[in-house]
Amino acid sequence: MEKKILVIDDEEDVRTLLTTSLELQGYQIISAADGTQGWEMLKNHKPDLLITDVNMPGIDGIELLKKVREDSDLKDMPVIMLTGKSADEEILSGLSHGADHYITKPFTIKTVLNTVKMVFG
Repeated sequence: MEKKILVIDDEEDVRTLLTTSLELQGYQIISAADGTQGWEMLKNHKPDLLITDVNMPGIDGIELLKKVREDSDLKDMPVIMLTGKSADEEILSGLSHGADHYITKPFTIKTVLNTVKMVFG
């Protein structure tokens, strides 16, 4: 059974790149343009993995991560933070709120694919 991944990023180019690359690897991808839409998709689709940006309109990635970790249906879902914020404090904030991995932009698609493979074992 193919794994379902939710990609949330307010940059359409990033969503398209991730969607295309991950679908070529056999994953089923759903995507959202902001955290508010992403939260609805999380609740409705219950994906196997969340890849989310941090800086987004509406609910930002850290707030979304907190909501995921507090939700009994979603709390164990792996989360990869994908963001332009590369300062140590930002990375520590993402990890301390429960992110499983933190990838900084600009990123290579190989890094994302390898991280997803690591998550799924």
